[in-house]
Amino acid sequence: MRKVGRPPLYLYEEDRINIRREQNRTNQRNCRIKKRLIKHVKTITLPINFNKKYQDDIVHSFMNYGFNTLFTGTINLNHLEQDELNVMNKEVDKINQELQIELKQFTERRTTIQSLKEYTERYIQFLYSRNVIDRSLVFFEIGDNLNIHTHIILNSKTNYQDLKLILESGWLIGVSKTSRPIKNQEEKERVIRYGVKELKPTSSKSNEQKKIDNWFFIGEYN
Repeated sequence: MRKVGRPPLYLYEEDRINIRREQNRTNQRNCRIKKRLIKHVKTITLPINFNKKYQDDIVHSFMNYGFNTLFTGTINLNHLEQDELNVMNKEVDKINQELQIELKQFTERRTTIQSLKEYTERYIQFLYSRNVIDRSLVFFEIGDNLNIHTHIILNSKTNYQDLKLILESGWLIGVSKTSRPIKNQEEKERVIRYGVKELKPTSSKSNEQKKIDNWFFIGEYN
């Protein structure tokens, strides 16, 4: 009797098992390759955090240099500008009297990062010219109350207690000034990371851009 239907694919059962086993191996290998490719594509398509990359690049660059002290100085507006405000307000009084008008007096002039940078540069050049320090790295921070202060990460061969006295007595524009030693690589990285934490190049805020534009370094970096 003639057999009806589809002919068998394999002449022997053993051939079917072997071929099927090889197909399973190939499918499993392809699945593993596909998973690896998907994972790789995901890592490529992840958005880059440019702020973090910018900060990390600065940290990694300056970790190659020696720093052993952190100095933080604030600025006291009343101490720095009260005399100037008094002069300006006398002019306002004079104009009001002569023209019989009522211009408001000045109450405060907010110091900018740029003006603090100019003072900080003169301060560091003074220390550098007298061989108190040999390199420095400077960042600016704006507090919650919009008060600006500067972080100076520096290297010095001067005895720390003498250095502390020189740093704090030489900073003339603020009542809050602190210094502390950097004892090891871990502390150095922590201090530099703290300095760069507000550097956000992707921000459109004016104050954020000023921090980017004005951080600087002075000294021996050969």
